[in-house]
Amino acid sequence: MSHSTRTKPKQQVQSTSAQRFLQLANTLQFIWFSGHLVVVLSTPLYLLTFSDFLYRAIYVAVLESFGIILYQQYYLKTHSINIQAIKSSLFNDENFFYFILASIWLFMPQSSITVLPYFIFSLFHGLRYLESVFLPKVFLLNETNSWIIRIKNFSKDYNERCMYWVASIELLILVQSIFKALFWYKNSWIGLIIYSIFIKVRYENSKYLTSVFSQWRVRLDGIISHPSIPPAVKRTYNTLKLKLIQISKYQVTPRGAHSSASTSSSTDKKAI
Repeated sequence: MSHSTRTKPKQQVQSTSAQRFLQLANTLQFIWFSGHLVVVLSTPLYLLTFSDFLYRAIYVAVLESFGIILYQQYYLKTHSINIQAIKSSLFNDENFFYFILASIWLFMPQSSITVLPYFIFSLFHGLRYLESVFLPKVFLLNETNSWIIRIKNFSKDYNERCMYWVASIELLILVQSIFKALFWYKNSWIGLIIYSIFIKVRYENSKYLTSVFSQWRVRLDGIISHPSIPPAVKRTYNTLKLKLIQISKYQVTPRGAHSSASTSSSTDKKAI
């Protein structure tokens, strides 16, 4: 048997895989995945270099991924902009708020901590896409394949834990935004107002943020109750805490629209 004859089946398999990849690359969901891939690859490089280009590239990719979700939700199904649907879901669609937030971070001065929630979201969305779409369709791997099993187990073991990390990071960003506003950083008050609304919506719709809020309050109560803390500080803290409790009673999102699922674990699955 000649060398060309022996290599022909292998070439056919490679060609078939390439064809399957090209077919997949022409889909909207692959473009959605590509945005998440850019975020996952660019974030570690940005945290090492703090490159302004990489920072902006991350948020352009975020806007692409979340924009595709919004496009699917509010245009693709009806091939027209559904104004009524947008109005009814404006305050309970986390994808919308994350999209708006990414738009703000894109044009504001760099804030490294803000990219971390998007990195975590993109990591799990990308892994889910690899497991359920890319590897089975391009390489014809089934659910018994070791790579599929590893990805599935990783997502199962770490998804819930990472969502609590995201909630903690989002509260840290709020603290950072407050300090920036107090020291009158450029556009800091606009960012703080918009981000505070975002946190309020997240608090009403995310079990993770609600839980982390409670944990923070318990820890702060313990710190403030220490005898070494001046009485004036304790009074200020208690006053602020009461104000926050009062604010939390005002419902921003429509009642009945509450969902404990986070963006990472539910909403972007519509792109797959």
